Amino acid sequence: MTNPFLGRPLVVDQTATDAAPETDPLLGRRVVEHGPQQPPRRAPAGRLSLVDPGHTADLWIYQLHGGTGASTLQELLRRYHGLDAHILANGWPHHPGGELAPTLAIARTHGAGVEAARQAMTQWGSGELPPTTRVMGLLLVSDGPKVVDRAALKALRAMSPAVWHLGWVDQWRTLTPQSSEHQCSIRIRMTLSSIIRALQPATWVNPAAPLTP
Repeated sequence: MTNPFLGRPLVVDQTATDAAPETDPLLGRRVVEHGPQQPPRRAPAGRLSLVDPGHTADLWIYQLHGGTGASTLQELLRRYHGLDAHILANGWPHHPGGELAPTLAIARTHGAGVEAARQAMTQWGSGELPPTTRVMGLLLVSDGPKVVDRAALKALRAMSPAVWHLGWVDQWRTLTPQSSEHQCSIRIRMTLSSIIRALQPATWVNPAAPLTP
């Protein structure tokens, strides 16, 4: 699979492609849930923080608060797909020269994470982000073995162009992402593959595009 914006092929995880996923406590049998594909422009963005990273990346991981698991995601995308993902923590990526900035927001499922995700998706939904800041969606990472506030998480799914979920992995508490003992379930690998597929330009939404009826 080749992403024309990267100019090189991406690695396909064939194991994840051929397997059936385990049931997820938030998404069920689905790996991704799609919401509005264009910003609904229902509320202003509020304080919008844009950052010029100074360089391009295959993918920008926008860490919405501390301890999201962004570095683990970064390493897994590199290991399974050869993706050069970079992490930002202080705003949406924006290249003044007009280069595309594919962006995945990431947050935990605890109260602070849900609120940070709500604010970020409100900003996307305002339509005020630059059109080159391509928001792919939101990755929610469980903060514990049980899903707590299902109503709040359901609301986020309705605000985001796409939502992925990584469930609780007890092993990740003791191993670094680079550890040779670091193993991923089929569902996690399918989630990574789904994120990679979302990098294809046909699935991207231009925030500056007019709303369709």
